[in-house]
Amino acid sequence: MQEPTVLRETKIGQKGFIKEDVMQYLDELNSKIISLETDLQKASETGPADPQEIIKYRNQVDNLQEKLNASNNALRAAKAELDAAKKQHEQDVATINQLKAGGAAPAGGAQQAKGVNPAELNAAKAD
Repeated sequence: MQEPTVLRETKIGQKGFIKEDVMQYLDELNSKIISLETDLQKASETGPADPQEIIKYRNQVDNLQEKLNASNNALRAAKAELDAAKKQHEQDVATINQLKAGGAAPAGGAQQAKGVNPAELNAAKAD
């Protein structure tokens, strides 16, 4: 591959680039344009591509599109799963912090589900 063209900036209090660098870059771009136009003209003169080849490439494009769609669906599912895990983690951290502070667990928490109140738990812990 060609190395990228670097346009040097002027050093004397002016904003801009060195004129020779810009002119050289424009010459490179013009050469590429002429080359591409020549290639396009040659391709136009030879006529349309082989129909079998077109079908082959179209099938490849369809196959790649299906794979892309499947990957996008998997990505969406993974993001949804991650969001659900983050939400559960936040709830768990909140519950842990409440338990550390000696407060009651939030509604539907593990202690209430088991029928144990915080006072009984603290009394059992003291024994």
